[in-house]
Amino acid sequence: MKNFTHLKKILLLLALTFAFSLQGQYLVNFEGEDEIKPAYASGTVNLSGLDWDMTEALIGNLEADFKFGERSARLRGYATSSMTMLQSKPNGLGEISFYYRRYGTDAQVDWKVEYSINQGTSWVQVGDDFTAPASDEVQQFVAAVNVDGNVSIRIKRAIEDGTANRRLNIDDILLTDFGDTPTVAIPVIMPGTGTYFNPITVEITTTTEDATIYYTTDGDDPDQSSTVYAGAIAISSNTTLKAKAYAPDHNPSIIATAVYTFVEPSFTDLPYSESFDDGLGKCYVHSVSGDTKTWLWNNNEWAQMNGHNSGDVEIDWLILPGIDFGNYLFGTMIFESWYRFGEDDDENYLKLYYSLNYPGVGNPADYDWTELPFTQPTAEETWASSGTIDLSNVSREQVFIGFKYQYNPGTYRWWQIDELFVNGEPVGLNQLDATSFNVYPNPAKDVVYVETKVSAELSVLDMAGRIVHHEKIGSGSTRIGVSHVQAGTYILRLELQSGEIQYSRVQIK
Repeated sequence: MKNFTHLKKILLLLALTFAFSLQGQYLVNFEGEDEIKPAYASGTVNLSGLDWDMTEALIGNLEADFKFGERSARLRGYATSSMTMLQSKPNGLGEISFYYRRYGTDAQVDWKVEYSINQGTSWVQVGDDFTAPASDEVQQFVAAVNVDGNVSIRIKRAIEDGTANRRLNIDDILLTDFGDTPTVAIPVIMPGTGTYFNPITVEITTTTEDATIYYTTDGDDPDQSSTVYAGAIAISSNTTLKAKAYAPDHNPSIIATAVYTFVEPSFTDLPYSESFDDGLGKCYVHSVSGDTKTWLWNNNEWAQMNGHNSGDVEIDWLILPGIDFGNYLFGTMIFESWYRFGEDDDENYLKLYYSLNYPGVGNPADYDWTELPFTQPTAEETWASSGTIDLSNVSREQVFIGFKYQYNPGTYRWWQIDELFVNGEPVGLNQLDATSFNVYPNPAKDVVYVETKVSAELSVLDMAGRIVHHEKIGSGSTRIGVSHVQAGTYILRLELQSGEIQYSRVQIK
């Protein structure tokens, strides 16, 4: 059995050597099915056939991660943060290259690249130290090594100090063979893979001189018969963009891929209810502070948000589907909430807001929001009703209602939301603005006249749906005294003998 195991190892090594000799390069793009490392703790992960140690580093797939595909390396920026090959690459090392960018908006620190020809007994630095700029501009590290034999590399902090998040993303690490024909640098597609809410313009570049880039937008692999890149590409729908570059006396580049997903906002009619039985339903979540934490569905059937261990100022939104209040009167909302841990003050809170100009997707911080006060639990671990929240004064337009969770490190509170219910009395615009009875003057003061051809029950309602005046009226013109009501907008509700209900608005000065 031992001899058989030893034989398998030899065969595997020969296979890897043969593969490298055919390809002339070793590419790590973190896209392999088993290339998963979700935590920063030191661990071994096999990347493109070779084992690596990743210490204070993980393989990230969040929105804030720079990546060409679905995943990339995220080095934390601590003193001990590093990526180290535990197995050597055969056929020597001609050139090393990779792309890097800051994670999210993190401040940055310095890094360096080293190689070893004795399985890590000693290391030699390659090129200069590098630091990602304070921007979203992707950088490429390229350095010639030109050593023969078995070679390993590592990427680590240049100055080993610090325990603060200074996270860096790295993708598409390419090691070419010693003495091999040079390879065209992998095209950079910017912006890269991600979720978008508006049409975007995409640019493709490569650092190899005199290279020609070919691309496809249907998911097929490009070649020299594909479309030649000649300028920015407009993308407005779900698209898989692939690019490959060619240059004289070079091997063609690796294919670069970007997958664009466009999110459409959700809408609902009333009544709307959400009890989170099997997910977040039509609710939309957005983390302004990055995706270290976000609103989640709990299998106990509620929505929850908890910033515990985030380390960031958490600003996270749970947004209900849009509602056209032009179709409803006397809107109300009610829900239940629960909390544990943390503390509330002016800078740390869970609040409810509505917006008249939010488009339903994207960053809520870019739009205007008005607070909707609600009753919160008076003690930890106690479910409490919000009380009936009056939406009657919300403008009769497309409206989005959202919960905003904002907490600083050390104050994180665990919030749970359940049993959402929004309701209103249906009324079409034709009922409200094109009724068969006349109201004048409008605006009115003290007296308003209602003119109708039939007898009816007339109610004057405030915007909360409360009846402030009621009487039976006959056909013709009826004088209604309104001097006893406060100034504001009111709804006249006319119930005809046939049972039909009609509405009209009047402004009282």
